[in-house]
Amino acid sequence: MKRNKRIILICPICSKEFFTHPYRLKNTKVVCCSNDCKFKLIQRNSTITRKCVICDKEFSFVKSNNKGKRPNIYCSHECMYKGKITTKITFYRKIAFESLPHYCHFCNSKDTLQVHHKDHNRSNNEISNLVILCTSCHIKLHKFYYIPSFAL
Repeated sequence: MKRNKRIILICPICSKEFFTHPYRLKNTKVVCCSNDCKFKLIQRNSTITRKCVICDKEFSFVKSNNKGKRPNIYCSHECMYKGKITTKITFYRKIAFESLPHYCHFCNSKDTLQVHHKDHNRSNNEISNLVILCTSCHIKLHKFYYIPSFAL
């Protein structure tokens, strides 16, 4: 009968000696003595430190595997709120609501108003390119079955 040989390794987290089988080293680069040490190693290797874009305070976060997620650039919800107010995303809304009447361009509703770009280019924030619509008309406009875009 052939016996599996065990080898002695040292845990990279707690420096404790432990035995393992050679086949465990084939699929992974590092082997830890326990699941607790393995979790600490993963957490240590995936922690990122950055500076907040609003207050310049350093903060740390654990890197996630969600590639489509926005990067963490704010240290708190307060800084995130301050940052969103000053970005271009809300800037065109401010222009539209200061210059245009506060009702839907098509149905005259005053409920849940949104700003639509006539040419569908969000970087073109000229007042002639913006129109205020209610949620219902805005959805219908993007579906192209209710309001023709030339009527804007």
